[in-house]
Amino acid sequence: MSLITLPPEMLLRIAELLPFRHDLNSLLQCCQTFYGRLNHFLYHRNNCAQQAAEYALDHNSILPLQGLKRVGISLKDCGVDVLHEAAEAGLFGPINYVLDTGEIGIDSCGYQNTDSWGYEDDDKYEREGATPLYLAVVEGDGRTARLLLDRGADPSADTGPEHTRYPLIAALRGRHYSLAKTLVDAGADITCRDFSDDTPIICAAMTGNLEMVTLLLDRGADIFTTSRNGLCLFLAAFTIGSNPSLVEMLLDRGGLAPEDEVNSYLASAVQRGWYNVTKLLIEKGADLEYKPVQRPVPLLVVSIIIDHFDIAELLIQKGADVNARDYDQSCALHYTRQEEHLPLVKSLLAAGADVLATDAQGCQPLMVADSVAIVEVLLANGANYEHSSEMYDKALMRAIIQHRFDIAEALLQAGASTRGSDDFNLVQFACQIGSLRLVELLIDYGADISSNNPLGMSTLSIAAKGGRVSMVKLLLVRGADVEEADRDGYTPLMIAARNGHRGIVSILVGHGANLEITDEDSYTVLLAAAEEVQAEVVDILISLGANTQAKNCAGSNALIIAAALPNNKATVDRLLRDGGIDVDAQNIYGRTALFNAAMRGQAEAVESLLAHQPPADLTAKDHWGTTTLSMAVRNGHTRIVEMLLAAHDPSEPILGTKDNQGRTVLDWARRTATGEIWRMLAATREGAAVDVIEDAEEAMMRFRPTKCFCDRPGSRGSGPIGGDY
Repeated sequence: MSLITLPPEMLLRIAELLPFRHDLNSLLQCCQTFYGRLNHFLYHRNNCAQQAAEYALDHNSILPLQGLKRVGISLKDCGVDVLHEAAEAGLFGPINYVLDTGEIGIDSCGYQNTDSWGYEDDDKYEREGATPLYLAVVEGDGRTARLLLDRGADPSADTGPEHTRYPLIAALRGRHYSLAKTLVDAGADITCRDFSDDTPIICAAMTGNLEMVTLLLDRGADIFTTSRNGLCLFLAAFTIGSNPSLVEMLLDRGGLAPEDEVNSYLASAVQRGWYNVTKLLIEKGADLEYKPVQRPVPLLVVSIIIDHFDIAELLIQKGADVNARDYDQSCALHYTRQEEHLPLVKSLLAAGADVLATDAQGCQPLMVADSVAIVEVLLANGANYEHSSEMYDKALMRAIIQHRFDIAEALLQAGASTRGSDDFNLVQFACQIGSLRLVELLIDYGADISSNNPLGMSTLSIAAKGGRVSMVKLLLVRGADVEEADRDGYTPLMIAARNGHRGIVSILVGHGANLEITDEDSYTVLLAAAEEVQAEVVDILISLGANTQAKNCAGSNALIIAAALPNNKATVDRLLRDGGIDVDAQNIYGRTALFNAAMRGQAEAVESLLAHQPPADLTAKDHWGTTTLSMAVRNGHTRIVEMLLAAHDPSEPILGTKDNQGRTVLDWARRTATGEIWRMLAATREGAAVDVIEDAEEAMMRFRPTKCFCDRPGSRGSGPIGGDY
């Protein structure tokens, strides 16, 4: 009877008696009929065996494994790689049992990429081909590794040709150094190379472990070993391991090959601050004057910049050029500027450093020194305190800029001039930055406080402009001229008033400053304060007796000036209150304060002028015959037009009054005003009776109050606000 004609029951009985899974699998695949009959049986049997093996591993028990053995299932065929998983988990019982059965070799490669049915097993992919010892080492399990070694595991067994890995290299990469030592002691091959072509000693060097590298060298490892990509032992220790002690050991043992670039190693050692390595490399012939191509800076300068002063001293002792320049033409002395650099400065000078060396900006070391002690040492060694550069002028100028009283004093004691390279008076610069101590120091050393700066301002004027009360007092005590004017005729008092410095105004007047002195435009101090909207200063000046009737070259008094400017109501009110000022005074253009306020759209000033008793004259005309109302209409100031109409006496004509061009207020309203203003004027009794000139050829004119204004008949508007008062 042929096998294929056997009844299904007989086939199942045969399957039950087959002891090994691979025999059953062979029977299963004889033909399609057998496969259909036996597949479910085989799957159920395999599944039970796999569950038993997994239970044994999960509970660290050998009993399920023994059960499999009794029913004739091989541990190799149970669906679980028992020995390798036990080694990875550190399960001594299952490891010993499996090895005792002899079914799985101690150096076998487990965790294949596919199971018995051909399906990929992603969880096992990373461990494909690994030996039990390798897996224990990867886990860092020294006890399990020693057990496997004691049971005869090969410490040099690899994981196969595709991704060759060795236990010793795995231990070193994982920084399991005691395990690595155990493997070496067990006879592991110290010359092996893994899939990346790295040897054990290169791996140890990359981790920076001095003890392991020393051990491997003592066991015969090649100190000049090199990987496929050109990584040598010394380079691995220097750049990857980054352990100066390891690098020192390799240098002491001759680990630097003749073809190695010793100069680049020296540059790196200096940058890392490795003193002993630097010293050894110099002794092996490294060039002290080497400059890396990518950043050509002398090594001496590099060591100073990154604060490795011990290395800087070493380089000086070994003969480095103390005057070598970097890409900015700076030398070592340019970088030794702090207090902590003082010993180094002395060493540099003793070695011949040039105190007159000039960098690309024209600065000498003295000009950039930030320590008075270093300044004194440089001066004692011939530094030029009068040298100037584009950046800092002179050393004294830089000291003033940085408020360094101590350095300035040292320079002045050495004989430094109180004037800059262009004869600029440095006391004025000190005054500008507000250093009272420096100003007093410079005066003590002969600074001339009477000379003017390029703008013609005196030292006192500079102090007054900056609002520096204490400095003004000092300068007055030291004899500053209280009336010295700049090239525009501004005196210190006028400058203080324009800038709103009330205290200084009082001090200067108390020292005899003339309240009525005028500048080149005939502005008095009061007029200047009014123009700059300095209400509090105006109040002080009036209380000190300033002449409120004074006029500038345009004939404008303080009220005419103040009324035309925004945010100046307080000044207008102060002048009206008790200034004794003529509210209807006119300037050379015939314009009053009310006229200017209406023209410029200053509604608050208009309100104050109309509320004054007696109120400002609404009917006054300027030299072009223009009234206040006409000017407000032409510039589109609706609120002011409304205020002027409300204040106007209806019995007196105002809308029909003609200017020098023969136009009335309504004529201008038709051409320039908004519809609201036009309707407002036309609705009045007087407006209804006034004829309007129809001039179709004339274009409509519009003025933007915040940008420009119409200031005379026939004008289409001036430029930015600021025309004649």
